[in-house]
Amino acid sequence: MATYAHRWADGTVSVCSAKNRNEAMMLFDQIDGVSRKLIIRLKAPILFTVKADLDRRWVLDVHEPLGEDLSNELEERCYPNYDKTLSQCAMDSKMGTYSENDLKRLAKALQQDEAEAEKRLKSVFPTLDIVAMFPRGLPGQEN
Repeated sequence: MATYAHRWADGTVSVCSAKNRNEAMMLFDQIDGVSRKLIIRLKAPILFTVKADLDRRWVLDVHEPLGEDLSNELEERCYPNYDKTLSQCAMDSKMGTYSENDLKRLAKALQQDEAEAEKRLKSVFPTLDIVAMFPRGLPGQEN
């Protein structure tokens, strides 16, 4: 199984494992309508930790990262401007502290990523990619 990601309009990113892009699209569609063109195939495997929660069944353990490889690839692929700026700021910083200028640069880079994502979302039809889900036509049709 491969790892797939989709960056939503609000900036959140969903990740799933699926046999192919079509299956990933059906999984992401459980959250909201998605276009197959906006699904990103990742190289990193999924790694996360869950903990039992009696009210909500299983929840992510917020103290555990998703795995270093996946975290790095999500930053690279879903927030490229922010990732590049963060790397530059990290090299320039002293003992891991960021200056006021660094924080402004990071905020600007994040805004650029958000603006680019909005452009991509506007250029893609926001509903299900019916052709990908039903390449031989809708069920019941004689195509």
